[in-house]
Amino acid sequence: MLLIEKVIKLLDDFHFDIFREHVKILNVRSYYPLVLIDVIDRDLTNSQSIENLCKKVYSEYDERTHKKFIQLAHYTFRLTSFLAKNYPDYLYSNISKVQLLINSGKSEKGIILLEMLNEICAKVENRNTELVAQQILAQHYILTEKRDQAVKCFDRSRWCQLQKKAEIDIIQYIHIHHALRSSDTISKDDLEEHLTFFAQYKDSDSFYVRFLQKCVTYFFMHLSRDRRFYSQEVFEGILECEKEYEKYDYVVTPFLANYIHVLKFLKLNHFINVVEQEEVTKQISGLLTEGKELLFWESYFNMTEFSSIVILTNFYSKNYFQSYRENHLDDLSVDVKDNLGFLKKRCEAILEKSQMEEKFIIRFINLSTLYALLLICGDENDIKKATRTLEGLLINYQQIPFYGFSDSIYAILVLAYFCLEDFENVYKCYRRFKKNLKDKTVTLDNDFIVQGIFLITKWRETQRNQYLKKIEALFKEPTFGKLDNPKKQLVEIMNYFKISVSIN
Repeated sequence: MLLIEKVIKLLDDFHFDIFREHVKILNVRSYYPLVLIDVIDRDLTNSQSIENLCKKVYSEYDERTHKKFIQLAHYTFRLTSFLAKNYPDYLYSNISKVQLLINSGKSEKGIILLEMLNEICAKVENRNTELVAQQILAQHYILTEKRDQAVKCFDRSRWCQLQKKAEIDIIQYIHIHHALRSSDTISKDDLEEHLTFFAQYKDSDSFYVRFLQKCVTYFFMHLSRDRRFYSQEVFEGILECEKEYEKYDYVVTPFLANYIHVLKFLKLNHFINVVEQEEVTKQISGLLTEGKELLFWESYFNMTEFSSIVILTNFYSKNYFQSYRENHLDDLSVDVKDNLGFLKKRCEAILEKSQMEEKFIIRFINLSTLYALLLICGDENDIKKATRTLEGLLINYQQIPFYGFSDSIYAILVLAYFCLEDFENVYKCYRRFKKNLKDKTVTLDNDFIVQGIFLITKWRETQRNQYLKKIEALFKEPTFGKLDNPKKQLVEIMNYFKISVSIN
């Protein structure tokens, strides 16, 4: 009996219906998986031959069609990844079915169901369900005086417990030593101790344990800013880990936990720091995971996806922000414009979720700020939308203590007004920045940009040499000595407007 056939027989009506609906939605890409699901008899006692199923799907059966059918069956089985990620206990209802069958004097049918359940649980690494199923099967063998088989069931139960313990140990260790939502780094002095702990699981028999081990090893290297993280060996390891995950995507993962997002973030972080910017532009669709299949993101904020959006937004704004130039969009490649549009749409989709503003107000403000940064790379309408978005944040959330990043709002806002040639609002923005953030912690990059744009605007409006001298003094101020990126941005702006000052 095919794996997908056994899975369909094991699904209760609820899980069958949502799985079928998921496959139906995918029909745009592939018609036959839905056909296969519909021709499988869900009755446990009815077994169908491959030839019979193949004929029902393809209306013919020969050697070529047989191979095609086997590939279809494997592909359709892999689609159960939707259940594995969103409803990881989708097989557990069979425990009650087994109990009911045995309690009704139908133990033979109950044991057939139990053995089928154990096989599928082992394949998809559903340790919780398999553990209960193995214990029932062991008791069955004890009652039917088959002690040797009972011992094998107990051995398997103990093995399942060890795999589950390893999984929990790794995840617990992560959160004891680092919060995934924190910006704190891992101490370089402690890194080797952490890596030694994770290394004990690298040869685990469980795919998910091995995946976690690799993922968190690379994650802790990244957090400690270890040079090895940016090596070719680590990058190839990340790619191999991602490839292996895609191969075993039907494996059950704990509900609400999906560490492929962490791996995607690491891949992006590595990639964006070691390759040419044109290569990043080509690869962006594979670097940002949207998590559409993970339904639980409807109730939570996807921090790792947000972190990836932060990296990509900063990359594009740093390399392609030139909206102060006339006809600046003509200088951007189609790929760059498409990717900017892709990122904007992703931000919009997240911000439109009803719970975002209600449950995650600080993250809502964070993401709105990033969205505005993307908008100021666009056309005039986009830039005006950015000003409305940022002004709205400053007005609507005055009571929210977000000083830690309000300076970013002012920096983006002053750039937006500058690009719109709205000098009056540049001045107002500068004064508000100075007044509202007085005695507050301000990021040096943002402080430098706000002051620099203010002085450049003053010079453009008045052409007075006193502002050239102030720009020179700003660049030479020791506080801003190591700000390479914002200095580069201001120099490009000054070069475009032919503002000549000594900045060395």
